[in-house]
Amino acid sequence: GQLTDAERASAWRVFLGASTDINYKKLKDDALPDAASISSDSDPLSGLLDDAKNNDGWARFHANVENREEIRTDLERLVVDGFPESHFKDPQRQTLMLDVLTVW
Repeated sequence: GQLTDAERASAWRVFLGASTDINYKKLKDDALPDAASISSDSDPLSGLLDDAKNNDGWARFHANVENREEIRTDLERLVVDGFPESHFKDPQRQTLMLDVLTVW
C-alpha cells in the first residue's frame, strides 16, 4: 500500500543514514556551514581555487554553492508519476529536498 507522509519521511531518514533529527542536524551543520558560524581564522576566499587539501568551513561553503545550484535545477524539473506537479513545486518542500540532497 501507500506510505503516509510520516512513514515516507522515516524511510528516507533511515535510507540516508540520518535516522534521528539529532543525527540529521549534525550532518546538515557539517555539510552546510552557515557563513556566520565559520571561524574568522579561515580565509573566506578558500575553496574558490582548486585546492583539494583545503577542507575548512569556507571551502565547504563555496563547494556547496555549485552543488546546490545543480540540485536546485534538477528539483525544478522534477516530476513524479502519481503526484500532482504542484507537490514538488512547493517552495518549502523544495528547500527541504535541497537540504537533504546536499547533505546526502
